[in-house]
Amino acid sequence: MKLYWLTLPAFIWLLGGCAGKTALDDTYDLAKLDIVKLESVSQANLKAYEWRMIDGWNNDNFAESFQVFKTSCEKTLYNDPLFIQTCKDLKTATDPKRFFETHFTPYKLYNDDGSDTGTITGYYEPLLEGSRTKTSRFRYPVYKRPTDLVQVRLEGMYPELADYRLRGRIQGNKIVPYYTREEIGRINNLAEIICYVDDDIDLFFLHVQGSGRIKLRSGEIINVGYEDQNGYKYRSLGKKLIAEGVITSGQGSLQGMKKFLTDNPKKQEYLDYNPSFIFFRETTVKATGSLGIELTPQRSIAVDTRYIPLGCPVFIATKNPATKDAIQRLVFAQDRGGAIKGTIRADYFWGFGKEAEDFAGIMKEQGSLWVLLPKGSVEMAD
Repeated sequence: MKLYWLTLPAFIWLLGGCAGKTALDDTYDLAKLDIVKLESVSQANLKAYEWRMIDGWNNDNFAESFQVFKTSCEKTLYNDPLFIQTCKDLKTATDPKRFFETHFTPYKLYNDDGSDTGTITGYYEPLLEGSRTKTSRFRYPVYKRPTDLVQVRLEGMYPELADYRLRGRIQGNKIVPYYTREEIGRINNLAEIICYVDDDIDLFFLHVQGSGRIKLRSGEIINVGYEDQNGYKYRSLGKKLIAEGVITSGQGSLQGMKKFLTDNPKKQEYLDYNPSFIFFRETTVKATGSLGIELTPQRSIAVDTRYIPLGCPVFIATKNPATKDAIQRLVFAQDRGGAIKGTIRADYFWGFGKEAEDFAGIMKEQGSLWVLLPKGSVEMAD
């Protein structure tokens, strides 16, 4: 999956994270909103809702969303303490809508100032042109995980850091930071190479997306997914360019960023601004997220797992970036990303193909989120 961002799954040019001011009253006083804290599963400010209070809930295709959750249970959630009982009960469920309403409680997410909206962006699965052998055209490597990249888990000494991984390399008797994106570009034979692609900008955005497809010269199409990351925090090139006045916020779409980089003689310098670098694995499945299962177009999102646990159903209310039609549907937290930070923050997976790229490339909408937490499991965990 995606990444440390991890599905690495979000657009670096988007500013993201800004909360709107559409709370239930004008004072944004959390004390007046019956906010609860369930810190064992989420650091968010939460307010329990009744199903009838959620606009659009009754209009969704629950047979479709039920199947997505079923797949998540079968592949990975049956081992997650938060979902064990819910996944067991799913086996005998006959009414998808009733299953969700019976086994979950919806909690609306609020920012610390009491507002209830945040930024919803989009991502997609790109298609690149590639070759198994290096040529004058295909010369940009898609790397597997280097053998000298080490990952240290800290929860044994620091339980509060259970979700963190320290990445680096061994130098003498010390662990030092791994190579940056710029340094990796100067190293030959860094790691085993899956293939070479013909466009360094497209490769850069493959790193941003965290997974994609590559069409080889033979006509074969292979799938590549996130395997690891070099340990550096994601740094937004888009924010830098907008802050410097090089581009306007209106040019900060995927399409606008690609054009800027293509036309700029300092392209590599700009690409190297983000030190984070992704290593891939060749997979037999299409786009996968942090849960290690295939993402479902318009049913999967990347989230900040400090606020929304991976695997959770999430009801999202936002807008289509092109038509401005309402998007009100049950989606699932199956991915996370370095650019996806904040309480009310999500990256909406549009799928594969040109239309998905067009929608994802321009998506930066305000939206609200309700996380569905399993009944019983939440009370025991808290």
